[in-house]
Amino acid sequence: MNKCTCCQETLDSEEIENPGKDEDGDIICDNCYNEKYCTTCVVCEEYFPLDDWNHFVIIDPENSENEIKTGLYKILEWPFYSSNTIGGDYIFENKVKRLCDHTQDIEESGEVCPECVKKMVGNIKKHEIKNGP
Repeated sequence: MNKCTCCQETLDSEEIENPGKDEDGDIICDNCYNEKYCTTCVVCEEYFPLDDWNHFVIIDPENSENEIKTGLYKILEWPFYSSNTIGGDYIFENKVKRLCDHTQDIEESGEVCPECVKKMVGNIKKHEIKNGP
């Protein structure tokens, strides 16, 4: 079979050689796999599996209703924010832990992959990186 079972697009040679699979074991293309099972890191802008996400986010308070510092945060408890369609988001500061500033030009808040977390916070304890909320 040379077609993605999700979108019916023809698989390229790399996808045929090393296919992604959905929860039923059906072969899917890279685009469908990334849409279903991955997210994009706001730091390196690369896809990474949601299973590898350890609940670290960049929070940029530009669209926030409360005064919170820009930086890398670990989510301690869900939900950690509330959205408001008229104003911005409200971050529950007791449900996140600020780990450090971020120095890169990052356009928006979002998830951070484990590799970028390690680069941003070199002295963070391993158990803090591995354990989510």
